[in-house]
Amino acid sequence: MNCPRCQTELQEMSNHNVKIDVCYNGCGGIWFDPRELKRMDEHHECDEDFLIKLSQSKTKRVSLDEKFNCLSCEDQPMYRRFFSTLKAVEMDECPQCAGIRLDAGELTHIYSLFKTEADRKKAADAYFNEVFKPGLDEMKKESLKQLESRKRF
Repeated sequence: MNCPRCQTELQEMSNHNVKIDVCYNGCGGIWFDPRELKRMDEHHECDEDFLIKLSQSKTKRVSLDEKFNCLSCEDQPMYRRFFSTLKAVEMDECPQCAGIRLDAGELTHIYSLFKTEADRKKAADAYFNEVFKPGLDEMKKESLKQLESRKRF
């Protein structure tokens, strides 16, 4: 299987029984089959030696703006989305099979954002409260006013 960004042959690498495909001699990108990233996205789920080996990959320069199709679903274009509410890592995901591709250095960046899933959830809750809570509080006040006005009749 070849890398969708630079067409270099992908190499299979293992970490804690999770096998991923790495563009080791190319652009340094990583392909995760569905649910594989979830099994490697916390500090305790990845060996330091594995990250060091990934960082030693040669990295060809590639355009990150170019669109490409899923490695598993061939004719399915990948779409870009943020890994978390911090919007610090943008990844490519297949809407059909949920395969994920990270560019060089993005897995290490993910590890630098959160130590645990609980930390990620806490950040998501804080983001939700910052963005939606004021509007929800106002809607709640308005609903209570409407209920009170109905009780008077």
